[in-house]
Amino acid sequence: MIEFTKMNGNGNNFLVLENFKRAYTNEELRNLAIQACNTKFSIGADGILVIEESEIAEFKMRLFNSNGTEGEMCGNGARCIAKYAFYSGMASEKMRFETLAGIVEGQILGNEVMISMGRVDLSSLTLENTIAYGDGIIQYTYLVVGVPHVVIISEKNCVESLEEMKRIGRYLDGNHEVFPEGTNVNFVQTLYDNMIQNTTYERGVEDITESCGTGSCASAVVASMLWGMKSPVLVKNLGGDNKVWMKFDSDQKYCDIQLAGAANFSAQIKMLDI
Repeated sequence: MIEFTKMNGNGNNFLVLENFKRAYTNEELRNLAIQACNTKFSIGADGILVIEESEIAEFKMRLFNSNGTEGEMCGNGARCIAKYAFYSGMASEKMRFETLAGIVEGQILGNEVMISMGRVDLSSLTLENTIAYGDGIIQYTYLVVGVPHVVIISEKNCVESLEEMKRIGRYLDGNHEVFPEGTNVNFVQTLYDNMIQNTTYERGVEDITESCGTGSCASAVVASMLWGMKSPVLVKNLGGDNKVWMKFDSDQKYCDIQLAGAANFSAQIKMLDI
């Protein structure tokens, strides 16, 4: 039997798996993610969060998306695994854990969890690029917040429906000439001062998800640079709200980011081994 804990960060849902002493190989973890995350024939989730030993932090977090690929970082997933580690006695209320994108600092704040996304390098960020799509063009901004993100202003690009967002997301994620590693795609709408609506097509999940932590951060950075929004930016996702704090350096080449939002337990599950 395989024991999972199902958790979600604003509807972005994961299966948490302990993999101490590397009981499961990388290939087994990839296959397990594809099987267990299938909503039709198994438990269903956006990905598997794997918790392992670390030589440089309290533990190591790994993410296997529902298509079996391993992601570098996930903001909602990081909040979930921080809460799991705290309630399992693996970490204190303030903790440091390892990811493929670097060390993440987490803090339990009741139902919410705050994580430090670290220093984001903005040197490769260029606002309002264009790319051909159908008979027209899409205007977008590209940046990396742990993982690659495209940010599209919905009003400017006349994108309204979730189906159109999904089509554009699949097109851009699959355009490896422009985005060699694929990309997450965020559709942003400004609501009020320091408040935006964000809808994310997630690479690896290959669909619109209820929430995306790194996507919330990427969209907040772009909202700050385009519209002058100040910290904290409230980012409304389909599944709930995230709050993003940003501190830019004087030349706006780097940005230190913190992300806060809900992280909840859903179920304890035992599944037949693969």
